[in-house]
Amino acid sequence: MTLQRKYIPSSWDEIYGQDEVVRTLKKYKNISELPHLLFIGSPGVGKTACAYVLAKELDVPLVELNASDERGINVIRDKIKTLLFTSGARIILQDEADNLTTDAQAALRRPMEQALQRTNNRLILTVNRSWKIIDAISSRCSVFYFNSLSKEALTKIALRILKQEKIKFNDKEEVKKVIEVLVDYSRGDARRLVNVISNYSHNKEDLIGYIQKKSAEINRVKEIFEASINGNWEECLMKLESFIIQNPAVDGSEIVEMFYSEVKGLDIPPLKKFVIYERLGDVERNLKLQCSPLVQLSSFLASVMAIIHYK
Repeated sequence: MTLQRKYIPSSWDEIYGQDEVVRTLKKYKNISELPHLLFIGSPGVGKTACAYVLAKELDVPLVELNASDERGINVIRDKIKTLLFTSGARIILQDEADNLTTDAQAALRRPMEQALQRTNNRLILTVNRSWKIIDAISSRCSVFYFNSLSKEALTKIALRILKQEKIKFNDKEEVKKVIEVLVDYSRGDARRLVNVISNYSHNKEDLIGYIQKKSAEINRVKEIFEASINGNWEECLMKLESFIIQNPAVDGSEIVEMFYSEVKGLDIPPLKKFVIYERLGDVERNLKLQCSPLVQLSSFLASVMAIIHYK
């Protein structure tokens, strides 16, 4: 069993960072009073976990489907519709429902209405990109918005898993450093955090080595960004070139996410920050189109310097 499955929360007390969502879901005491639900939020913030806990609290089985595997109209006709009208009571979790085609979503409208009236089967849709869900679906659901997980929430998750996996450290400072890097690296995504622990849970030394490597990467990216902010272009470009050459396995989008965090903390006029974010969005899109990371990232850093020092 993967740690992802092993540590799916089993009670509301194990859902961290989503207090408002939990408070509302706790009010449902019976499947018959539950509407269809739409959970909206970034990956790894607890959407799927809440669905599992809700099913357990209502004492009904949960059937999980994933729209990233099957996204067309056939999945509605052959799977979801069948489950919605099967006798008994159950929660049908359609994970990543934003991957469903528009036609598939449209075909789901009528079955959702009928199931609500005639059965005790309920649908929970989880989505990362709310704009890809048609209005006719969202209007048939009770909508819940999930926050990105705070550092405090991620720290609780990390501590819980490290303790239960019996991963021991030399002292409190070592534990603190490991959790600090795990939290920074996960950037609000609990799945990313759990994946790292899962990959290295068999060997503490491997985990420590990975943490040290990631910590060094994070610090170097911060140094590159600071050089740009300070107007030291030659230093900035030299450090960026060196970093990319020495870390060919690092995904360019990972560096974009790190830059995003750095921009967030800048003490500059809002309009300048808006322009920087817009430029960062351009870089992310271009990287997905397989453009050169070195060219795209150096272009972004040059834009940052120009926006801060020359505009």
